[in-house]
Amino acid sequence: MDIDEDDNEKKRYDWEKSVERTWENVVEDENGTLRSITERKKKKRNSEASKKNVRRGMTRHLYIVMDLSKSMLEKDMKPSRLTVAVQTVEAFILDYFDQNPLSQLGVIVSRGAVAEKITELSGNPNKHIQTLKAHSNNVEGEMSLQNSLEVAKSSLCYIPKYGSREVLIIFGSLTTCDPGDIFETIDSLKKEGIRVYVIGLAAEVYVCRAVAERTGGTYFVALHEPHFRELILNHSPPPISEKKMDASLIRMGFPQRKTLDTPSLCVCHQAPKYWGYFCPQCLSKCCELPTDCQVCGLTLISSPHIARSYHHLFPVSTYNEVAPPIPSGVISSDHCYSCQAKLSGGGCVYTCPKCKADFCSECDDYIHDSLHNCPGCEMSGRTQKENKNLG
Repeated sequence: MDIDEDDNEKKRYDWEKSVERTWENVVEDENGTLRSITERKKKKRNSEASKKNVRRGMTRHLYIVMDLSKSMLEKDMKPSRLTVAVQTVEAFILDYFDQNPLSQLGVIVSRGAVAEKITELSGNPNKHIQTLKAHSNNVEGEMSLQNSLEVAKSSLCYIPKYGSREVLIIFGSLTTCDPGDIFETIDSLKKEGIRVYVIGLAAEVYVCRAVAERTGGTYFVALHEPHFRELILNHSPPPISEKKMDASLIRMGFPQRKTLDTPSLCVCHQAPKYWGYFCPQCLSKCCELPTDCQVCGLTLISSPHIARSYHHLFPVSTYNEVAPPIPSGVISSDHCYSCQAKLSGGGCVYTCPKCKADFCSECDDYIHDSLHNCPGCEMSGRTQKENKNLG
């Protein structure tokens, strides 16, 4: 939408403006209470936390397939499907690397019945986002689902068995222009152990459901912008690993970041730089972590990457929700244990089942989605250690 259209939109009466579906921001729970749509993620989090004794792959390899056909210019999502999809995928890339620091990601675009790999598998989110923005301006032709899957398979088939192989497709078309039998491609994906997840922006398409179900993935159709964002961010946590995956030891190196007096070439970009990470095995220099050394093939990571990956294996317990009106004596404090805000504002209160500390809804989201540690449990554990040392 250009500036003139923006001005015309402001001059119109309310009933002449574009429909803003504000009623979709609230939902009604089983008790008839209206709640924000953002609280849906809590239900998702609770269902995921209830799955205990499961294996999750800490090393993921994911290709995002972006539909850049003419169907993405439709304006059923404001301002267009393409704009919403690009912005949401950018948020997903950042969240993906935040929750999967040991994983890698690549981007494939499909337009004009051709699929093109615009970024290789790597751990640099800024590179993926900038490249996707640069290619999103060129929209043409039809989407090719088979070509996109073949391009992704050509790279994922060489991934070691301990790493998960995944493809996430943003599908905005109702048709696909394929050169051959797509079901042969689906069978080869299943044989290679590649999961395919599809999120549709239009109506349901049979072939998308077929490829998702046969490869062990999922297929959903987004109803609106918030629902689309919710669907794609659900793929940020690592999926449950298949039972047939073998446990194996992985050889890794922990390079140190050094700054030199004179610049030297890095093996990843062949550009002169003063600083870099030096492989402990072959002493070659790279610019980013995690990555695989291009000289000796050793996996290079840092210790914080491993520490940040463990919260999926030991998640914070789901807090017990106390809905208003809150009876006296149910909660132990009138203030949030974390931010010290008053808990008498009419909102829900969340209590840790282990340390019995009370939290507001904002801190509950922050603890489970970003911090991944309960402040009450951490403080009580530290107090016990201090008392033990004093005793």
